[in-house]
Amino acid sequence: MYRLLDTEHPPVYAKERYSSFAEELDKRSAAIAEQDAPSAGRPVFADSRFSSRFELFLDGWLAAFVKYSMSGDRLRLIELIEKIGFEGRGFDRVLLRRIMVDAHKRRLSIVPDCPAAAAFLFENPQYTAFAPRWR
Repeated sequence: MYRLLDTEHPPVYAKERYSSFAEELDKRSAAIAEQDAPSAGRPVFADSRFSSRFELFLDGWLAAFVKYSMSGDRLRLIELIEKIGFEGRGFDRVLLRRIMVDAHKRRLSIVPDCPAAAAFLFENPQYTAFAPRWR
């Protein structure tokens, strides 16, 4: 398509439209860059039962989630995913802590198939009571 355009005699206002389009792209890129650094708001924990995952949101952005499966009173933690831009900021530990408390309230036993969950239980022995088979 671009090869068919006459670069020596472009259509009327083509240069102006291109310039305004390029400026708009620059503005949007700058706005996205500002949003990539979310403020230190309070994390919000949610159990998305439809997609079988626990989610942690920060200022409306999904920071991390843990996929799970349930059978009876057993909660199997399958995989922990931290979203790009939120890695290494401790949201994985916040999410796992909230999952442990939620499982305790619902009287569920934890099965940590996820390496991050197993490491969390190893580092925080106060939660091993929620994972009786893991001890």
